[in-house]
Amino acid sequence: SYTVTPYIGSTAQTPVTVSGSPLATSMTVTGLTNGTTYTFTVAATNVGGTGPASAAPNAVTPAAAGPITVDKTIFTDGSSAMTSPSLTTSTANDLLVAFVSSDGRPGPGQQTFTVTGAGLTWTLAKRSNGQSGDSEIWWARASGIVTAQTVKATPSVGGFHGSLTVLAFAKAAGIGVTAASNAASGAPDLALAGTGAGSWVYAVGNDWDNAIARTPVGGQVIVHQRVDTSTGDTFWV
Repeated sequence: SYTVTPYIGSTAQTPVTVSGSPLATSMTVTGLTNGTTYTFTVAATNVGGTGPASAAPNAVTPAAAGPITVDKTIFTDGSSAMTSPSLTTSTANDLLVAFVSSDGRPGPGQQTFTVTGAGLTWTLAKRSNGQSGDSEIWWARASGIVTAQTVKATPSVGGFHGSLTVLAFAKAAGIGVTAASNAASGAPDLALAGTGAGSWVYAVGNDWDNAIARTPVGGQVIVHQRVDTSTGDTFWV
């Protein structure tokens, strides 16, 4: 089992035990107070007893979710590794979401990205590279105000064009349902089942062999788009 202990300053709160077979590798700690700053430690228990608690990671401050608003939007178009413009959020504890789309070698699985920066821990939410090129969604949770920070998208294979868009969402509970689809030609289609009420739905995509602007249908808005006539690609959010 694992024991997760929240702390307010140096004062331990009620611990939570995670057990089972197989053991879960993530959990939700409930009963926290919005606006109060917490750290957490984790200790493991096996037949030999309970080991030492982990070092406390960065502090986090839960905040009430919704209604969601877009705090900031930044983007950059480039090649190889792409670094965003400087980002400063207006609200604390924003959910930062990075949308990456890129050219790459012909064929599936030829391009991937890693997103870093802003002093945050980034997690891959979805990757779609079943055709040539790559489109990805990454996220990170700020623990306070983000001040004059940049976000970097680094490809596994350099030398190809792409686009990076980063949005900071205020009062977003987190990443919900994700899905990916691709097609050799025509418009790929997918189902996004189980989307929570009040959610905002975003998509990132790339067209590996056509520099054609995308036209949104009713109710949709282009956040950013790169029609790259130099390579014959289109990248959009």
